[in-house]
Amino acid sequence: MTRRKRRTPPYTKGGPNTADSPAPANAAANHAKVSLPALLRAAFERAAEMAKKALGSHGAVTPMAVFAYKGEPGQREGNGDEFKSVSLAWRTELQKETIKRRIKEKAAAERASAVVVLTRAETEGAGARAKASPQQKGVLVFSGATPHVRASAKVTYVLEKEAKTLSAWEMRLSTETGETFFLEGVFSPSRTRV
Repeated sequence: MTRRKRRTPPYTKGGPNTADSPAPANAAANHAKVSLPALLRAAFERAAEMAKKALGSHGAVTPMAVFAYKGEPGQREGNGDEFKSVSLAWRTELQKETIKRRIKEKAAAERASAVVVLTRAETEGAGARAKASPQQKGVLVFSGATPHVRASAKVTYVLEKEAKTLSAWEMRLSTETGETFFLEGVFSPSRTRV
């Protein structure tokens, strides 16, 4: 697993600036209805932002995990929260189990406050007809957890293949847990918080 350390930009009340891709008018309303801890919501937004950049530059998304750390206000620039991301790659079930264990160990060792994992990336259509289409429609599914809350996010998008731009992007948060394979045992009750 590779690590990248990034700071959060100071977000406005409406979230990060997404002027480069239009969103449906009801997307903000759906997004605001779900009650989640602010750090988990920010981690979902960060993971979706990273996936959006990967789609725009490469046309595909690789599996990843985002670790969020609650900072003290005034300690750093912005709100003090910090995010680290790692890419996940495996070829066998043994490697997949090892990655699951490493995510759990990293969250415990670094005292992460929230973890978000891209659990599924699907594109619609298959075969020659989908390859000839100028657009690629797809769905990204994220699962996230804090010590007290588990949630998921579903992103639907339309990618213009020729220009590698997103013509549609909608994220829906849900308190229903989706696929949680990589998050099993991450915030176990035996883990002590200081």
